[in-house]
Amino acid sequence: MAFLRWFGAALALIIAASMAHAQLDGLKIGNGQATTIVILHGDQSSGGDPGYLFGFGLEVARRLPNAMVHMLLRPGYCDEWGRQSLGDNFDRHDQYTLANAELILASLRKMKGESKLILVGHSGGAAQTALALSLDASLIDEAILVGCQCDLALWQELNPQWPADMFTRSVSALATFV
Repeated sequence: MAFLRWFGAALALIIAASMAHAQLDGLKIGNGQATTIVILHGDQSSGGDPGYLFGFGLEVARRLPNAMVHMLLRPGYCDEWGRQSLGDNFDRHDQYTLANAELILASLRKMKGESKLILVGHSGGAAQTALALSLDASLIDEAILVGCQCDLALWQELNPQWPADMFTRSVSALATFV
């Protein structure tokens, strides 16, 4: 029975209409008017599919029928169904840039309506969420950051095996908060 449930969710992902919000592409599930939930995936630096959170988004939409769930592809990412967001992910490294944060904000501005707006970011998606919010937090009612590398200097320090110039383009979210 569990297989049928997940098979149905996978099938819904395949047939769900794609959407374009300003520059970021992704999936929209649900038609609820009370809450808009936006989900941003992690870096998937090993080359994995950034759609790994789509199942989570489907479950959120199922449990919250009064919500509209948007699972956005971060700047420069594409999924296996051909959707692709504008921007550059720099081969999935050193991508927490102000330009990418502005692309996220442009998409959020287009989605912002009368409903409550909740932004959920996982890992690199959390880092880009935090950077975007450091530039303009007025768009979001709530943010959930899961596994956020919000302090890039500390993250670099905790990973001494990384090259010293690991982050040349990226901006630490903590450095931009006033």
